Amino acid sequence: PLLYSPLPMDLQQEIIRCGEANGWYLQLYQDHHVAAAEIVWETLADPDAKTLPPVALGKLSEADLQPSPKMMSMCAPEEVAFRMETFSRATGDRLYIASSTPTLGEMMQKGVCKSEALKVLCAHYGIRQEEVVVCGDSGNDADMVAWTGVGCATANATPALKELADYICEHKNSYGVLEVIHRFFP
Repeated sequence: PLLYSPLPMDLQQEIIRCGEANGWYLQLYQDHHVAAAEIVWETLADPDAKTLPPVALGKLSEADLQPSPKMMSMCAPEEVAFRMETFSRATGDRLYIASSTPTLGEMMQKGVCKSEALKVLCAHYGIRQEEVVVCGDSGNDADMVAWTGVGCATANATPALKELADYICEHKNSYGVLEVIHRFFP
């Protein structure tokens, strides 16, 4: 692959220790599955569980884990920031933290984010930053929208992402992406 930066195994274990000590739900990706200690409502609420079958691994600190691009914790929206700050402190600020939904905190290795992936792709294909057009809807898109030549936000994007965007779509979700394609690539 052009770019693959999974969480180092020692960092996965630090996240797991923190999560288990606090009794917090955690999930990660294993063998093209969404994996958690047990399949619970949080597992099934993740949109990825619709395309990647969920699997129960038992206690994560005792599971035979493989590298994973990220770990996630789902909780009430008002708890996400506290929980992610706690994970960050427990791991010595070695995490890049983002959120794709109001209830899902995502933890990747520091430096792993959408803008960094775009930089690698642009360098590989000889594309200049100002030529890049992207579209997003959530906090995990913020660095990408800010970095590109034209950053777009769908109509249902978070207010913070709309603040960063150069263009705000009239349409939501995939229809917003289609709008961007028609507008910027006629």
